[in-house]
Amino acid sequence: MADFDQSDQKVRDQINVNQPGALIGGAVVLAIVALTVFGVITVTRGDDDGATPAAPAPSTPAASAPSTPATAPSTPVAPAAASPSPSAAVPGPPAASPSGKLTCGGAHPSTQVPTVKDVVCYDTAGGSHTLVVEVSAATPTLVDVYAWVSTEPGNHYAYPSGRPKVWPGVKAGPGVQQLRLPLDMTLTPGREYAVHVWTGKADGPPPIPQANTQVTGHSLPIGR
Repeated sequence: MADFDQSDQKVRDQINVNQPGALIGGAVVLAIVALTVFGVITVTRGDDDGATPAAPAPSTPAASAPSTPATAPSTPVAPAAASPSPSAAVPGPPAASPSGKLTCGGAHPSTQVPTVKDVVCYDTAGGSHTLVVEVSAATPTLVDVYAWVSTEPGNHYAYPSGRPKVWPGVKAGPGVQQLRLPLDMTLTPGREYAVHVWTGKADGPPPIPQANTQVTGHSLPIGR
């Protein structure tokens, strides 16, 4: 019994000796446990308070505006062809009479302008008559052309009233120029008539058949 009491006393002495270290070690252990528990609680509470934030969605690149297609080059418009400049009118052949009954004398050189030829004609259509004159030359020449009607025999001036019909400054050549004078007169049955042409220089002195029966020019009787 005495041995047991001594052993128990040794143990209590040992405990008393080691008590400060044991207390310190226990405190450290408790602190570690407390920290561990606190960390677990904190993690658990964080999970309860809100879900783990989702990873941010990848940003979608802004769609680029469609490129405007290049405008096709416009087809060049061909320049309008220039209109040909009008050529100078060239006198043509004598025009056919409305009735087709054109009666002419011969072509004779003018007594005033030998390089110019003139022809006197008449045309009948529907009972009316037209005095027709044609003038021509190898090279262009300006002339004054006169025409009239006389009664026969005797070469008496009859038409137009007062003085002959005149076409001043007529360009004779290189083709033929035709001039027409409708006869506004009544041809008396039984009487004879003749048509006359006289060609002179442009602005030259005119003939005066109305005052001189000797002035005849080139003439042609009117057949009826």
